Amino acid sequence: MRGLAPKLIRTPYNMADLVEWSEDNIEGHISGGLQEHRFLFGTKQLHDDFKTDLNVILAKTCWTLSSRLTITRGKRMGLKVIKDLVTDPRFTAPARSDESFHVKEQFYRPPQFIAKGLAWFYGIDAVSTADQLTQLVATNHMSPTAANNFKAVMSAMAKLRFKLHLDREGEKDFVYTNLASRNAELAPLQTKGVGGRSEAEKERFNRLTAGTLMTPAEVKDLLDVIPNLTYIMTKARQFVTEKEKLLGKRGNPFV
Repeated sequence: MRGLAPKLIRTPYNMADLVEWSEDNIEGHISGGLQEHRFLFGTKQLHDDFKTDLNVILAKTCWTLSSRLTITRGKRMGLKVIKDLVTDPRFTAPARSDESFHVKEQFYRPPQFIAKGLAWFYGIDAVSTADQLTQLVATNHMSPTAANNFKAVMSAMAKLRFKLHLDREGEKDFVYTNLASRNAELAPLQTKGVGGRSEAEKERFNRLTAGTLMTPAEVKDLLDVIPNLTYIMTKARQFVTEKEKLLGKRGNPFV
């Protein structure tokens, strides 16, 4: 963490203005999180003023370095969320033949971040993934079929992550399906010792030793949604390609 966290006791306009700050001056999750707001308590007028100012800023046209020379700030931020996810190896869709998975990175985050990116791109101010999907369908920016693929993955992940966190008393998302294969991969890492492991091997060792062996039923639940996840990731890559076109109609593959 770089500690790029500005004071959040600000006027509504100055709070909304944070979404225009560059990533060199503010942590990305702060400016992104400001777009997912909901009034809970306090002075509602302050929240309403913030929301008004934020919408004005997100509707501004800004310059980009992509093939599209101008785009609203809200659309740019939404497209960036999706593009960053589909180009990050951590979020690569798993294969059914894999014997270990990272539940959060490979299953939970992709549909969540893609739905968020689409909501920002199309100016939808819903906060939860479920509400974002509902509004995307209602505004004809996503087909019911596409939304059902998101819901299938999110439903399975909600159940599995809850169980993992209860069983391991913490956010433990690395799982494996075959104990013998896990032990075979772990053995040479143990032989190397702490000083002999590369950084990548250290991370792998930590995941293998902290991971959870899944039951056959849990494995089935996980494998059953891989086709849904692959569908979502394929559509997301197509979405980025379409929206970065310089010429011609820019379609929405999720419709």
